Amino acid sequence: MKYRTKEWYEMCQRTGLHFGMRVHRGTNELDEALFLRLYKRKEKAHVNVEREIYNIDPRFYAEA
Repeated sequence: MKYRTKEWYEMCQRTGLHFGMRVHRGTNELDEALFLRLYKRKEKAHVNVEREIYNIDPRFYAEA
């Protein structure tokens, strides 16, 4: 695998950005529509997770 710079490679080794990721079949060519579709899908999933966290009643944590 080729890395852009040595610093970028070292950062990736420290942060584990490659875990849980897989290569999409459409990435062998530049496709803005594909990028936007994938971005929207991930953005929607992130918003849903944040909503679930926000909607938890904080009194739940006081019950112990």
